[in-house]
Amino acid sequence: MNQADDEIVARGKRPKRKSFLGIMFEEIIVKNFNEMKTTFVDEVLIPQTMDWLYDLGTDFLSGILQSSKSAPRRSGSSLFGRTTDYGSRFRSSARGRRERRDEREEDIRDYEEISFDTRQHAEKVLAKMIGAIEDYKMVTVRDLMTWSGLKTTWTDEKFGWTDLNSARSYRGKDGRYYLDLPEPRPIEDD
Repeated sequence: MNQADDEIVARGKRPKRKSFLGIMFEEIIVKNFNEMKTTFVDEVLIPQTMDWLYDLGTDFLSGILQSSKSAPRRSGSSLFGRTTDYGSRFRSSARGRRERRDEREEDIRDYEEISFDTRQHAEKVLAKMIGAIEDYKMVTVRDLMTWSGLKTTWTDEKFGWTDLNSARSYRGKDGRYYLDLPEPRPIEDD
């Protein structure tokens, strides 16, 4: 819904978000590289090195004690003889990424993270929202973002409120002021 009155009432702030490409780079390249590096070191390099050192030590001691050049090896202890299930580590990390993505999709616009410098600024925006409900029977997330001086997206127009009786402003632990609003609902297109 396009409000006739789109001026900024008070300046709100929200935490900086990483760009889509930044998130994708971090999720795909950086995390997978770190997981692969950790997997290689923990599951291949260290166990194989330990096995190699063990075999070297047992061969050496066996040769000294028995005057023979080699002792029988432990089964599966050659340098490349052991098998490792690499997929289990990546299957569990992919599941975690899917869960984090689902959490992000559930979050409509992080409207609860908008903060204001003073209680008066928060109260002005809340009063403007209540006025819009009285005049238009609804207020959208777009209106909240606009009146807070924040950028909007096309989805902001699709969610909003028809009742803000339980809404209030409050002071956060960081000393800034926030709006405690009910969960926005989808707006029906008539």
